Amino acid sequence: SIPLQDLAAIDYHLSCKYIIAIEQNNLTQKITQNVLIKLVDMNE
Repeated sequence: SIPLQDLAAIDYHLSCKYIIAIEQNNLTQKITQNVLIKLVDMNE
């Protein structure tokens, strides 16, 4: 069996990766929205 410390370390590592992925996704969405807003402003 895997030691509890190793399990905790793996769990922490996966959590960090998951959080980073969410933050990157949020950032991408914000950038996309800003670009779309600028395009709309330019067209008016």
